[in-house]
Amino acid sequence: MIKQKIMVCVTEQKTCERLIKKGIELTKDNDTEIFVLHVATKDIKVIEDPRAAEELEYIFEESKKYGASVTVLKSNDILKTLSKFAIENDIDYMILGETRLQNEKDSVIFNLRKELGATKTQIEVVPLKSN
Repeated sequence: MIKQKIMVCVTEQKTCERLIKKGIELTKDNDTEIFVLHVATKDIKVIEDPRAAEELEYIFEESKKYGASVTVLKSNDILKTLSKFAIENDIDYMILGETRLQNEKDSVIFNLRKELGATKTQIEVVPLKSN
């Protein structure tokens, strides 16, 4: 059986735990590999922001609980970095959090769907928590 590959895209926020849990929900059997990916823009220095560093560390710890590999890539082009990682790693499902942008066409999600349209990667969007 071919191993299923799931990519969970996170920021340095603890609320991204819901994305990791969604990735776990999609696992159908033990032949699933989960990649948790964070793209840090080159101008952001997580080490200089203790809160961001703490939250990113929390995401790493949560990922490890589920046996997911964690990757941090540094780039100012988040769209290209995510799509390149998905293609190079033959990703089946990409998990992203819902955008807060008013204009969907400005969102990474909309542009990733265009970018990955000809690939097998399916994009799963996890809604923001409602209060």
